[in-house]
Amino acid sequence: LTAWCVYSDQLTSSLRTFNDVAPQGIEIRQSVFAFIADGPLASIVFIRYKIVNTGYKADILDSVYFGIAADTDIGDNGETDLVGCDTLLNAGYIYHKLADNTQKWGLTSPCFLIDLLQGPLSYIPGVTFIDNNTNGIYDAGIDTPIDTAINVRGKILGIEKLPGAKNLQMTSFVQNIGGYEPFNRFELRNNTLGLDKYGKKIDPCNWTKGDVIGVVNCADVDPYFMYSGNPIPNTGWINIIPQDQKQISNTGPFKLIKNDTVSIVVAYVVGRGIDALNSVSVAKSFDDIAQKLFNSNFSP
Repeated sequence: LTAWCVYSDQLTSSLRTFNDVAPQGIEIRQSVFAFIADGPLASIVFIRYKIVNTGYKADILDSVYFGIAADTDIGDNGETDLVGCDTLLNAGYIYHKLADNTQKWGLTSPCFLIDLLQGPLSYIPGVTFIDNNTNGIYDAGIDTPIDTAINVRGKILGIEKLPGAKNLQMTSFVQNIGGYEPFNRFELRNNTLGLDKYGKKIDPCNWTKGDVIGVVNCADVDPYFMYSGNPIPNTGWINIIPQDQKQISNTGPFKLIKNDTVSIVVAYVVGRGIDALNSVSVAKSFDDIAQKLFNSNFSP
């Protein structure tokens, strides 16, 4: 099953959420696809974002970040939701308070997970290629590739390989508490950078809505990935205050060059187990299947 749409940022400033932001000439071609199947595949939806700089504002839009946000509201209008991220899976997720017997789900509330399957490609001198002519741009036949990015395009088109670049991973994960969402473009930009709305680095050692549990030293926890611990054994940085909240997985920075296309692919995964924490395990196991299917270019 496939559905697609195209949208852009053509609205005038007065009609935008943040009315001090002018149109940048960005077009997004979105495809949503899933399989008619039983088992784990019935709980996975894939979304591809093809992002194009039309050149309306500039030939190059630099330092671009892409944020994947979700306000899932699993039960009780989301008032007792918890969030977490898994840096190994490149994923963020929302689950429900353990043993919270909601009218909607009972004791078997699901977990909703978003996996960044294919991040945007980025050419980085000295990291993804040797810049032999020192112009800061990857020139095929002149510069030496160190890494290779991929663009998974399905069975017909196959996997495109792009020497000299790499696919960026999830670069930060932040919690966004209901009622305190970004109120201006500066707060939103800070969130996509993995910072709090004031632009400050989050300190896991002094964060009241989460705690670092077990033998993990809070000073060693990466502050750009909120709640990167594992709630199943209850170790690492864990979200401890259930409330209405959003998850935002970010990736960047990358460039949008006029008339070029940057493709980003994510998977929406739902897992429902015997209780709230088991649902996290089920969602992660289903996500493994999504990643393997994607890596095989959607071959059986």
